[in-house]
Amino acid sequence: MNAFDPRLPIIAAEARVKTPHVYHCWQAMRDQGAAFHVTAFAAFAGLEERHVTAIMAAIQIHAPLTAKRAAVTRGTRLPADWT
Repeated sequence: MNAFDPRLPIIAAEARVKTPHVYHCWQAMRDQGAAFHVTAFAAFAGLEERHVTAIMAAIQIHAPLTAKRAAVTRGTRLPADWT
């Protein structure tokens, strides 16, 4: 998700917060992983804990389905042992 993701205003409307709060919460969740602390982020962002949990729930609902691409083996013009 980037700062211009069209899902940001949708998530913000569902969580009833401003769009930058959603973006920064998502960034913090991504960077901190399991160490993300709702109370600490709420205090940092000036939000209530219920807002942060609402953001997290809306992000889970609107999370993109990421499909991993198969590794592409690229050909070479000449064989490795060519002289």
